[in-house]
Amino acid sequence: GIQVFLALDLEGVIRAFYFQKMTGQYAKVLRGADFGKQFVALSLPDFDKYDVAAGKAEPGSRVAAIANPVPEAEEDFRAALRAAKKNLILCDVFLLGNRYVK
Repeated sequence: GIQVFLALDLEGVIRAFYFQKMTGQYAKVLRGADFGKQFVALSLPDFDKYDVAAGKAEPGSRVAAIANPVPEAEEDFRAALRAAKKNLILCDVFLLGNRYVK
């Protein structure tokens, strides 16, 4: 399992991304600062067309630009993207008054 934490500004924009908990063979690489920095400045509209079930982002989107540092850890990489999107949705619903989710 994983636990992803996001630090957001008052507009729901990611300022920091990190794993509170992550187990697995490639956890050390995914927990690295370089991976987390790829999420900085993203917000829920960036994840709007990210399909969590398929693990696919719209080509050319900012989410599609997030690089998986460990291709062998595709499942963990996709879980991190899913967790980021889920956190952003929850923030929008409970803190931002459904600014993006209608």
